[in-house]
Amino acid sequence: MKYTALLLFVTLSGLAFTSCGDGDGDNTDADSTVLMTDPALDGTNELVYYDLNTGKQLKKDESSGKYVDDAGTPATFYVDVQAADTFEATTGQKVNNMLTRIDNTWRLDDSKVKITDDKMVIQDEDSKLKVKDEKTKIITDDQKVKITDKDNDGVNEVKVKNR
Repeated sequence: MKYTALLLFVTLSGLAFTSCGDGDGDNTDADSTVLMTDPALDGTNELVYYDLNTGKQLKKDESSGKYVDDAGTPATFYVDVQAADTFEATTGQKVNNMLTRIDNTWRLDDSKVKITDDKMVIQDEDSKLKVKDEKTKIITDDQKVKITDKDNDGVNEVKVKNR
């Protein structure tokens, strides 16, 4: 539970590293984008998500909080076509450019994302994110940031060290 809450905190804190698109709508560099012809907004002006593996439109199951297709099957990864973002369905973590396709199924690329029972590490060319227990570390070429919730009370201590 702590691990999931911490992942959610990281996501909500805006610590996601990469974006599929550069904002101009050109997703040619993305390795985890599904092109859909349906608009990203339906008639109710609510965001519409698609299952990355099946391409089916998803809806949020209010009882479980998961995104599911019409048959009630939960997605593993879902796509926000409007924002050109891909998310891991369990945590809601943005996983743009962190996926690989194996046997017609999208999966986390083990060379970019490593998840064990007690920690998660996301690494790209420019930075590294490490989450373990109540500690988050972000390392770039010129900075090291530590975020810690020592008392597990939701109040975080942030330390930034220039390298």
